[in-house]
Amino acid sequence: MSTAEAVSVYVQSAMTSYYYEDKAIALDRLVQNMLGTIAKENDKDLSILKTYFSKVVKERSREEGMWKDYYEERKWIG
Repeated sequence: MSTAEAVSVYVQSAMTSYYYEDKAIALDRLVQNMLGTIAKENDKDLSILKTYFSKVVKERSREEGMWKDYYEERKWIG
């Protein structure tokens, strides 16, 4: 994902959360928007995202904090 795409994912997540859900950025929105950006490119990138969640995020989710909540949103990836 390029820097421009990452910024777009963030802005889209922030705007959707603020205007439609009246709250701060929700992790489910962030994952959904990231998935949308990555899926439109190619299947290889989607595979990389799945691997990232199954390895990196899973490992970090064992710690306290936001990583556990982030890992739970893998349901959007499939």
